[in-house]
Amino acid sequence: MNEKKNSGKIRCGIYARSAMNKNESIQSQIKICNAAALELGWSMIDPVYIDNGTGGVGSSKRPGLEKLLTAVEGEHPSIDCLLIAGVDRLGRDISLVQSIHDTLASHGVLVYVAETKQYFNNLIAEFPREALNPVEKYFNQRS
Repeated sequence: MNEKKNSGKIRCGIYARSAMNKNESIQSQIKICNAAALELGWSMIDPVYIDNGTGGVGSSKRPGLEKLLTAVEGEHPSIDCLLIAGVDRLGRDISLVQSIHDTLASHGVLVYVAETKQYFNNLIAEFPREALNPVEKYFNQRS
């Protein structure tokens, strides 16, 4: 992990996304992430990366995500850890979420899921069950 020199503190950023353009959802996610950072003694940095009113299936038209990835892809990433309220905030497409995670990990940035209080390092174990099995969801809805 890339720790900020001389401070010993982990520098954290937050990514929040809401498909419905609901500011209260974004604020709730930020509050959950800030509480986790405080509990763990981590330093928060600005900006908070936000996509409000954007779906989680594709990566296009997600300026907050683009800014986040640009910030970590440089020679010296600006954060050591990304806090997200839940895995599904990165996206609802399992391959997209894995790709985002891989990009962050390749730059030494860990992802911490505030709701589960765990690092995000096993996609299948942490991804919401309903997103993993759309066939089962389809048949359950028809019943």
